[in-house]
Amino acid sequence: MKKLLVALALVVGMSFASVAQSSKIGHINSQELMTLMPEAATIRTELEAHAAKLETQMTTMQSEYQALVRDYQTNEAAWSDLIKESKAKEIGDLEGRIQSFSQSAQQDLSAKEQALIEPVIKKAQEAIDAVAKANGYDYVFDTSTGAVLVFPEGDNMLSLVKKHLGII
Repeated sequence: MKKLLVALALVVGMSFASVAQSSKIGHINSQELMTLMPEAATIRTELEAHAAKLETQMTTMQSEYQALVRDYQTNEAAWSDLIKESKAKEIGDLEGRIQSFSQSAQQDLSAKEQALIEPVIKKAQEAIDAVAKANGYDYVFDTSTGAVLVFPEGDNMLSLVKKHLGII
């Protein structure tokens, strides 16, 4: 039984070795490529400008909040309970708007970054594909993520694995 397993291991190992020898394998650091592309500086500038606009709005809201709190603390003793309640509600409402704006601003900034970077990623992938094809690379690995960027056409095993796992 051990001899059969050893023989099987040798056959499998030799199969992989022959595939590796007949396949041309390359690698690239896509993160480095992206930072070197001319579009990277433009994206960075646009994102910084957009973030600055959002930050200005946030600063304005925070200044308004601080002014309301100072006004409340200064005049609290002189106000009636009804005015105190009204001012506290106003402060609480503004606090909620600030939190909501902060969350929305983060989402907005992320969406803007994604929209700006998507065409650059596509351009980089197209360039990698073209270079791989022109130079006969069968596989190209991305050293920044460990992903395979280029691979030969073949059977997609997804449906077979899904069937094996009972996933419909």
